[in-house]
Amino acid sequence: MELNSNIPEEQPETASSIELNPQKSMPATSRITEVVDGPYKHGNKFNKMVRCISDTYNLFLQPCLNNSGDLEIGFQNNGTFSDDHARFILTETFSSRQSMSISINGKILDQMSLDKNFMDSLCLDLSVMISIDKATRSLLIEGGPRSLALACRAVNHYITCHADRELLTLDIPFVFHEFIRGYASSDINSIIESACKYVTVDFGKPKRNSILIAGNRECAERVRNLILEKYRHCAVDPKYYPRLIGKKGSTIQKLQTENEVYVEIPDPVEDDIIWIFGNENNCLSVLERIKNLVSNWNTEVDEEIAIDSRVKWKICGPKYSRIRAIAKGFDVHIWVPMTVDFEATTQKIKVSGQKDNAAKFITSIDREMKFIFDRMGDGYRYRSIPLDIIEIDIGTIPLATHTSQKQAKKQMKK
Repeated sequence: MELNSNIPEEQPETASSIELNPQKSMPATSRITEVVDGPYKHGNKFNKMVRCISDTYNLFLQPCLNNSGDLEIGFQNNGTFSDDHARFILTETFSSRQSMSISINGKILDQMSLDKNFMDSLCLDLSVMISIDKATRSLLIEGGPRSLALACRAVNHYITCHADRELLTLDIPFVFHEFIRGYASSDINSIIESACKYVTVDFGKPKRNSILIAGNRECAERVRNLILEKYRHCAVDPKYYPRLIGKKGSTIQKLQTENEVYVEIPDPVEDDIIWIFGNENNCLSVLERIKNLVSNWNTEVDEEIAIDSRVKWKICGPKYSRIRAIAKGFDVHIWVPMTVDFEATTQKIKVSGQKDNAAKFITSIDREMKFIFDRMGDGYRYRSIPLDIIEIDIGTIPLATHTSQKQAKKQMKK
């Protein structure tokens, strides 16, 4: 909890006020003098409080009375709190104490009593004493005037965040959960802390393709929106996945390497949402690039070209390398069949690209096939060369016996 932002800069002079040293910023080991007017100027109770504060906050206190009879407390800060925070603790500890009772719903009160982090933060950060009265279902808080106000505000915020809790579902495939969770849950914890620390996020065990966010509706929605903002995503038609991935993953690997991000493409059967993980600016850059690619692909046309089987190898080249290179020159993409029918007279290849580019590519291939046929003349009129069938009787060789090749030939002659 940020104390300085909630503490008024000017306070009216009262019996429980203090005069702060005008020096605002000092090293942790500096001696700072506070003038305190409170009820603990003398006695064993005051000495116990001095020892308690010194031990709890690692502050070396040196109390004394000044010429006006007011209490001065010099301290050396050896703890983790800032000097301003240490001043606040001393002010509230040795000022006139006040108390307040807050009635709380039984279920929330039980949860609060078990929330050790919350209770400890109130006691240590605000220097208040807290007790729970189960008979009246209330929380009793005792402390200085400002620390009491801050503690009440924190308790009311806790009650608001735990009342009317709802369960929201964020549909994200299970394979992405580890990226959102982060190392040792560091990423998701930072998101929860920035939105509302009283929200719980469940990634699901056993595996499920969703994340459950529980908490006050406003806080839970804030966490869900932060997750969606931090980890960029976009919907892409699964038919474009092969083009986005590229040959042997070349396209997607280039995107990831150049922008230092990780792009997760799901199984086309399961989902059409692509997630991008990494630095926010880099993710936005990759997201914009993917959207531009998909936008161009959506305006493309799908055509089909028939390659004559007699010149297929000359046109397409080994493993379709030649026709792919030609297609790249026309900025179109080709889809070759997974299986080849050797009896077919033509082989159909799909062409995707801008309408003009696809038309130019098909015209170029047709012109090249015509040129080959014109040049070769009758040489390509036959799809295959007739072969003479020769029957050879090699006899029968018994497999059960160990017979050498020489012995087998002798047996065949007999």
